[in-house]
Amino acid sequence: MKKVGVISSLRVWVWGCLGAGMLLAACKKAVNIDLQNAPPQLVIEGEIVNGGTPQVKLSRSVKFSDPNSYPPVSGASVRVTDSSNGLVALLVESAPGVYTTKVYS
Repeated sequence: MKKVGVISSLRVWVWGCLGAGMLLAACKKAVNIDLQNAPPQLVIEGEIVNGGTPQVKLSRSVKFSDPNSYPPVSGASVRVTDSSNGLVALLVESAPGVYTTKVYS
């Protein structure tokens, strides 16, 4: 009886290896994606937390093939409005493309 158990276990192991090998071999497929170049878009990243300093970063998108160095947008007029009470925060540029403030009007 021990011999049957060993053969059965060996069969399961062999079929398992064959199945796994077929699955891994079947996962090879080249996919070509047409990445069209679009004009740069304005990217707005914001972070607002209770008791913290509101911060907004403005930059421009780049082509997929370009390095991930996003040009900052300077000279913008940025404000954040609290819709619950109408308070407006006017943000000033603290670094190229980075707008912050602590003063509410």
